[in-house]
Amino acid sequence: VVYVTNDGANNGATANSLVTFDPAGNHLATLALSSSSPFSVIPFQGDLLVGSDAALNDVHRYTTGGVSVGLFHDSTSLNFVHQINLASDGNVWCGGFSSNNVVKLDATNGSTILTSFAASGARGVYELGNGNVMWTNGSGAWVYDIVTMTSTLVQAGTFYHLNLVQPQQVACHKNYGAGCHTFNGDRSNRFQLFADVPTAKAALDGNAIEFALTANGYTATWLPGLGR
Repeated sequence: VVYVTNDGANNGATANSLVTFDPAGNHLATLALSSSSPFSVIPFQGDLLVGSDAALNDVHRYTTGGVSVGLFHDSTSLNFVHQINLASDGNVWCGGFSSNNVVKLDATNGSTILTSFAASGARGVYELGNGNVMWTNGSGAWVYDIVTMTSTLVQAGTFYHLNLVQPQQVACHKNYGAGCHTFNGDRSNRFQLFADVPTAKAALDGNAIEFALTANGYTATWLPGLGR
């Protein structure tokens, strides 16, 4: 299901709502929200987080049916949440448009700000594979270096939200972190644990996986020898 935030009531729309579509773009339902001015939405621990440009309602938590679970975050340190995105550690990045910053919220309670850096008129935010953070504003796309704690302009222009697009994904070995963790937060990939890199390489090299869309997910078929 694709969730789209809707603020206004023009063209007969339901103000302050989530509009839902199936993967083919067919309208499924419009879910009226209890909070105002929704601006972005992401899946989160089986629910949804909705960013807002309204005061006193920075990030709200809802079920996938649009039922309020309560306020996730509100503080004077964050104002007008333009985009929200999951961090690699499971916490939540927010682009603060009016507070001119990017913050990382603690996933366990939402109220604690774990990290914050200056980002004038921040709109989009996305954590890169190397741990740095790409963010956007009306002047361009920037990358914040977590080591030097500085932002560098990488593309001038007017930019909005950021999402990863991988038209041709490939199997690979990748460290996912230490200790106990869950794979449920990212349903766009299929994971398998290997003892070490040589074991992973032997299993994956030269092979492929084909995903077929079903009514409620995907069916994965292992294709030995058909990798590129």
